Amino acid sequence: MRKFKNIVFGSTSSIGIEISKKLKKNETLFTSRKKIIKSNNWIKNDLNKKNFKHFPNKVDKIFFAASPYYLKKNLKDKKKNIYSNELMWLKNCLKNIKCNQIIYISSSSVYINNHPIGKIKLKCEKYIMKTKLLKYQIWRPYNIIGENIDDNLSDHFHNLLIKKILINKKKIITLAGNYNDKLGYSSAKKFANILVKKSIQNKNFVIDYRNFNKNKLGELIILFLKLFKLKVKYNFKHKVRPTYKNKISSINSKENSLLILKKYYNKYKNEKKMQYLSK
Repeated sequence: MRKFKNIVFGSTSSIGIEISKKLKKNETLFTSRKKIIKSNNWIKNDLNKKNFKHFPNKVDKIFFAASPYYLKKNLKDKKKNIYSNELMWLKNCLKNIKCNQIIYISSSSVYINNHPIGKIKLKCEKYIMKTKLLKYQIWRPYNIIGENIDDNLSDHFHNLLIKKILINKKKIITLAGNYNDKLGYSSAKKFANILVKKSIQNKNFVIDYRNFNKNKLGELIILFLKLFKLKVKYNFKHKVRPTYKNKISSINSKENSLLILKKYYNKYKNEKKMQYLSK
């Protein structure tokens, strides 16, 4: 087995793809259930199967970006609770592969009481911090958008507009939140760039990554409808939604949310055009 300095778990997630681009290919082993990254240093691996036969016994850093897919039907299925798999994945990785440092992608959902994902992410964080002789950097990102568009879209707000309006062709839609709720989006590219640079530092931390340049949900919908030249009636479920205060330090991406969304939606539009033309 070749020696590697880094391993990226979840290397085909939106964040994992960008992290992988920033690391030296000859020093890094990439792993995921499907292959997007062009590299000979890639292992197809399903973490549910607990198979570490082809992995090195020791590396310097593990970048852990693997996480069950965010879908509302999965959130509602309390019997399966697939999000608990992440804790099992993490434990198995750290038991089978020794490392000096782990860079873990957590979530802003840790601030929401009893959130199915937030609860598991907190357990993962605690497990990491309790592991002896392990240096850690834990990131809690808010509203990250990658450049790659998966065929199986998540149920995040920006993708729900695509699914409800473009795919399901609904003329009237209802969304969580209210018109004046605000979201600030950050690009996976910039986030990964900062994360990889910080990973060189020899210190432990838990930190938020977010964008304080926010836009109202209503503004995001208007942008979407203008880009796709559509007329759709939309309603919101809530008059006022609770806000959650974080008590740790944060990095502000300072990006333009509308430009990030515009780029994402234009890419989706162009990819669908190419698929149509190729038929």
